[in-house]
Amino acid sequence: MIYMQILWTIKTFSMLNSLFSRSHVPIKFSSSIPSRLKSLVIEQATVQYAQDGPNEFLCQEIVRKDFTLCFISFFLHQPYTYFMETPGDPVLQISMYGALHYELSYFPGDITVYHRHFNLFFSPSMRFRYKPERFGGSFQLCEIWPSLTYLQQLGKKHERAAIFLQGVEKGQPTMLFEWSQIANVEVMALLDLIGMHSGAHEWIDVYVNEIFEKLFESQATIKKTRINPAIILKVYQAADWLMEKEERNDQIGLVAGSLELSPAALSKAANEFKWKMQFDRWTEEDLADFLAISLFQLNKGFKKLYNCTLKEFRRELNWQIALNMIISKSANLKRISSFSGYGSQRSFSRAFKRRFCKTPVEYAQDFEQKFQKFKNSVYRNRGEDLGGHL
Repeated sequence: MIYMQILWTIKTFSMLNSLFSRSHVPIKFSSSIPSRLKSLVIEQATVQYAQDGPNEFLCQEIVRKDFTLCFISFFLHQPYTYFMETPGDPVLQISMYGALHYELSYFPGDITVYHRHFNLFFSPSMRFRYKPERFGGSFQLCEIWPSLTYLQQLGKKHERAAIFLQGVEKGQPTMLFEWSQIANVEVMALLDLIGMHSGAHEWIDVYVNEIFEKLFESQATIKKTRINPAIILKVYQAADWLMEKEERNDQIGLVAGSLELSPAALSKAANEFKWKMQFDRWTEEDLADFLAISLFQLNKGFKKLYNCTLKEFRRELNWQIALNMIISKSANLKRISSFSGYGSQRSFSRAFKRRFCKTPVEYAQDFEQKFQKFKNSVYRNRGEDLGGHL
């Protein structure tokens, strides 16, 4: 069992200015990163890496005026006890992979943040407990540490943000959500855009603001339930398979869009040349059989963990990539429609509007207005450091 006391700070890089140790022996971080992990490096981020035996820690931080953004990847293979100490601050945690089981000082019970779930909390001190024997040895988190001024701005627009802010200003342990909530596909798409290796990183402020807006606007509540750890592992295996399969389908879809062919026609041709792995043709029943679990149990696990079925989860992954392309303008609508498996722009636009209450064009225009508004505010405040992007 691993116990970690993690108390982060908003103004300085956590790992460099914190006590991070195992058995009272400090673990030193450096900017030297193994080549096999460089694919995880985010543009503009300050990157630090440490290794303790077989365990590895990769932490990346982007400091902005209103918040500090941290991407944390822990790869734990030995059940050592780790401690990390910094001053406590409000923090939004979003799990991008794996599950983090922890306890917070002054809070009554343990909390688990599952893949695609989030928590927003404040405590003068925090104690994290991680159990690799329950959930596996790796997890990736995005943490956003908002400034008090930024929280006050959000509190003027959102009642729940104002309630959370009251506890923060009084220095009282406060959690906005009673337990881990599911982050919707729009939030996950924005995190993908932030994590891209290149592109419009000058818009990180816009992306982060949208993440908070989406989470505060969300009215969805998740029934608190305990999930069998064995089922969680099976669901994660299935989710990994679906994401890997979707990634290959994305590549075919992108080629199809560029050639203006239907993905089905290109996929058929690809199969003839054996470009795809045989298990891509598996059905849901095949996947359940492979995982040695019934399809009913697998769907039930997905419903508890992601509040959707396997089919719905795959559809959400597809929407997530489509949103990335629409917001970043990395492809035109015709290509995005082909990529998404739709026979025409019209059918894609109808499905998009049913899902997001806006057409793709309206969705892109909304973000363009937000980008322009942020750009104008920067020019009015030239003292802000934009990293040379504007």
